[in-house]
Amino acid sequence: MVRPVYETEQDRANERFVMDEIKRTRGWLSYATPTLSCVDLIVRSGDRIVGFVEIRTRNMNFGTYDDVIFSAKKMESIIELSAITHLPTYLMLNLTDGIFVWGCPKSMSNIVIRKGGSTRRNDPLDIEQVCHLPWSNFRRLE
Repeated sequence: MVRPVYETEQDRANERFVMDEIKRTRGWLSYATPTLSCVDLIVRSGDRIVGFVEIRTRNMNFGTYDDVIFSAKKMESIIELSAITHLPTYLMLNLTDGIFVWGCPKSMSNIVIRKGGSTRRNDPLDIEQVCHLPWSNFRRLE
């Protein structure tokens, strides 16, 4: 079964907003990756690539739910990318009350994983193994 691509122009506009905030707060330049990449952005400082960014934009405030849900398969891909490149990957939450960032771990060993996901698109592939990430992992991007 071929999985549909749900990325929209609004998603890309949200990425551009986060890219601008990364430049404003960290001084890093960001480059969008192709659709279906395991991360949304490559970031660099000067001539050096300093890491990768995966963005989640949600119309909610920080701490609205018990924890942050994130695809376990996606997290495994991110961890593998970081291991291969020896560069960090950051998960950024673009929420209504700010952008929050967490440096992804080097392994899945301390992450709680359960079956879950979203039912809003009525796509059975959206139900999968998901990571439950504590809000306390995240810091406001400033």
